[in-house]
Amino acid sequence: MRGLFLLLILVLCDSAEAQFLPHVTRTRRVCAISSLYDYEISRLSQPVSRLTFPGVPELSTVGTGSSVAAAGGGTPVRLRVFPLRDKALTNGHCSVSKVVVTVAENGRWSVDLMAEQNPLIVEETQRAKFALFAQNRFHLTLRPLTAEAGLVPGAADAVAAPAVTLIRVKPFWLERGKSVQVRDEGVDERLAERFAAIKVIAVDLAYQ
Repeated sequence: MRGLFLLLILVLCDSAEAQFLPHVTRTRRVCAISSLYDYEISRLSQPVSRLTFPGVPELSTVGTGSSVAAAGGGTPVRLRVFPLRDKALTNGHCSVSKVVVTVAENGRWSVDLMAEQNPLIVEETQRAKFALFAQNRFHLTLRPLTAEAGLVPGAADAVAAPAVTLIRVKPFWLERGKSVQVRDEGVDERLAERFAAIKVIAVDLAYQ
């Protein structure tokens, strides 16, 4: 009888606890940002390529202000100037315009351009994605080509064409919505060796 009484008390206590004490449930936290907008800042985009016009011959000497002129004595140096055919080379929200590549017979080269990082240049449906990039690093490669036959300004043919050399422009950072004038220069002996054979230059743009 006493055992039955104790069992009844335990049942009543369990019932009271279930009725008056709150029920606690652990919930799994879910990230509020869609994976659509995730990106790796270290990942380099696929390059987009465009061709320049054929080189325009010029003659320069020391003292004219040209950074590709030969050093010493004002000796005339043959130059070839290659302006980009397209108004701009665009890869996503990153673009370069007013691109001009200058090559000298002594192997010196220079490139001048205007760079811009702007989510507004992409389609409206894609702007939210690209607007998350606070800044990007631009990567430009110049590929002098000895033949233009069969090439068009599109990326596929330009990327496949053999190049005299690969000139990697010094990478630079650009913040969202900003533009900047960029100039880089250097020397490549292979440009001097194949100076007369260079017809056009392929310009590749990638970003990270």
